[in-house]
Amino acid sequence: MRKFFTLILCITFLTFYTINAQFLFTDEPLVKVRIIYTLDTLEIIFNDEWKLNDGVFFGNGDTLSLSINNIFILAEYNHQIMHQAFDNIRLKSTLPNTTLTIKNVPFGIGWWWGGLEDRIYEGDIEIRINENNLFDVIVILPLETYLYGVVPYEIGVDSPLEALKAQTIAARSEIVEALISGKYRGDYYDICADVECQVFAGNGRITPMIKKAIEETKGQCLFYGDKVLAAYYASNCGGMSENVENVWPERSGPVPYWSSHFDSDTEIQINPKINTKEWIESSPDVFCNPEFHPELPEFSRTNFRWQVELSSQELTNNLNEITPIGKLKDIIILERGNSGRIIKAKVIGTDGELQLNSELEVRKIRNPPLRSSCFIFEKVTTDTLGEVYIFNGAGWGHGVGMCQSGAIARAFEGQNYVEILQHYYRDTEIKKVY
Repeated sequence: MRKFFTLILCITFLTFYTINAQFLFTDEPLVKVRIIYTLDTLEIIFNDEWKLNDGVFFGNGDTLSLSINNIFILAEYNHQIMHQAFDNIRLKSTLPNTTLTIKNVPFGIGWWWGGLEDRIYEGDIEIRINENNLFDVIVILPLETYLYGVVPYEIGVDSPLEALKAQTIAARSEIVEALISGKYRGDYYDICADVECQVFAGNGRITPMIKKAIEETKGQCLFYGDKVLAAYYASNCGGMSENVENVWPERSGPVPYWSSHFDSDTEIQINPKINTKEWIESSPDVFCNPEFHPELPEFSRTNFRWQVELSSQELTNNLNEITPIGKLKDIIILERGNSGRIIKAKVIGTDGELQLNSELEVRKIRNPPLRSSCFIFEKVTTDTLGEVYIFNGAGWGHGVGMCQSGAIARAFEGQNYVEILQHYYRDTEIKKVY
């Protein structure tokens, strides 16, 4: 009876705010996404009819190969050299929903999961030469279509519908706020396609459930008063989210919607900030813990609690690429946030010191970075590697906002997307922006 009553309240709440919201846009806006910026060659395969700069037409199976010669783009059409050089290229589909494939698109640049993948895209494609004499590839498409390339890659196609809806609204809120603020904007694009913005990977994982989540929440965003939120989220909070000012002090001071709290509907007795070792070595009853929620995906199982071993020499080499410190002597923890994440630390070497003043800077003592800065460590001596640092940690990501693992478990437990979002973004409302 309680769940039924809660559902009625949530539906009433959502209906009120979506009907009475003052729309931010008269029409659905276009989004310009930079999907590539590190390549000097491109290989494109057309899956339907397209045209280049309102001139050359391509059909299904045709190929376009691009390279850079000084300030010009050189092209081969079906392996035949095109005698025209281009300042920039615009590829436009001739019919709705047509796609092309770009070979070997880099993803996860600088992270341990990074690699190359053939990816399918729709929308207009702009190709330019950037300041590093590499290609900028930009996809231009309607905002709702953009979400088809975000939601399945951010939270996974197997997530239950209510978690997909929560992720959709968080992702839509993030791009809408970015369009308004321009925080990710470059000369020719609004947002990037990797984790430093939010992941956009094209049309490769669209399913009926993904379509349903996006269509049934069309235009809905999170608001605090009359302000649309940058609805931050991370893969697994490790059991407790973090205050925004402890991760990005330049973005915000303390606010309720980016505040720290346990990923639980009941209080946990451990204080992660004070008793970090006990917290990391425990298995708290939280939604993002796969021990209590076995339905969680594999990324939750490997990242709720984790261990990494690094030799002193590996750490020394990486730290000296940041600042010359000589041989690593010690890592001193100076300050932790509420979730146990380290937000200030000092590295001491034989020839100098390195001050680490943010959660991400702390994670970057390893290359690629550690999963989170919520960790403890010990030094041991081995016969083969000499001095070794053993890191034991909790969570994957910065921890601000929605815990994606927790959202999935909450949906499996029967919570709807309004309840999920209200837990992770306190004191917020859902309104339509167009």
